[in-house]
Amino acid sequence: VITTFLYLIFRDSSPKGLPPGPKPWPIVGNLLQLGEKPHSQFAQLAETYGDLFSLKLGSETVVVASTPLAASEILKTHDRVLSGRYVFQSFRVKEHVENSIVWSECNETWKKLRKVCRTELFTQKMIESQAEVRESKAM
Repeated sequence: VITTFLYLIFRDSSPKGLPPGPKPWPIVGNLLQLGEKPHSQFAQLAETYGDLFSLKLGSETVVVASTPLAASEILKTHDRVLSGRYVFQSFRVKEHVENSIVWSECNETWKKLRKVCRTELFTQKMIESQAEVRESKAM
């Protein structure tokens, strides 16, 4: 039983197709490896694994682009995948995602909500009508 448990914890469960990266610890992933100066550790990881590497931050897998060229290439080739927003599980459980411009994915619903905000809520007339409220809160 113990052997099976240890195997399940330490097996290579990284998703295929990701850039290389350091082996994560169970539960915390690579968080402990980042230390007090994560930027320095990122530079060392880039030397070891290249311009593009992956890390586990807790239970989340992230891909790090360590050069402007790598970041630009990612944004050009994977723009649709990266256009979404990270939604916390607590928001999904409470169902705050469905009709929220802040948490919704970049899809047709989001485009409609953005259009309503642009044409109805954020017009010059609406902004000017709320100037007094903003000024009173600023004081």
